[in-house]
Amino acid sequence: MMNNPLERIKYYIDDNGCWIVESGAYREKQGYYIISLNGKIARLHRAIMAYYSIGILNKSDVVCHTCDNKSCINPGHLYIGTKKLNTKDMLDRCRQSDWSDRNGKRQKLSRKQIIEIYNSELSSYDLSALYGITDVQARRIKNGSRCSSITKRYSDAI
Repeated sequence: MMNNPLERIKYYIDDNGCWIVESGAYREKQGYYIISLNGKIARLHRAIMAYYSIGILNKSDVVCHTCDNKSCINPGHLYIGTKKLNTKDMLDRCRQSDWSDRNGKRQKLSRKQIIEIYNSELSSYDLSALYGITDVQARRIKNGSRCSSITKRYSDAI
């Protein structure tokens, strides 16, 4: 049986019924909370959804918020969807990014930068500051779950 992810979390309930974390989890730059659970790092809202509803989630499952609040961990505000459904929901609610946090344009890493991140000894937090990306993006590149077509093919090409 999976441990209850709320055992170590202190939260309060706001005026919209959202459960907002006060302590016990780390908040990513994107606004989601992460915790260590059963020896693995997980986004808190995914862990809560797995615990309170269906058990283990597939990697393709997307846990969506009915409240549009990334900080919310209320299981009553969460539902399982798909990337396509989540994107449609985002567009229907006009919640898409205007890229204002990226000077109006989509920034991309070069192959060389991706390989440097993949092979780096620096932490994902240091890499995020160095390359202007999120710590999650850096961590995913480092562990091979993002840009694997580049890292597997060119990791020796620095």
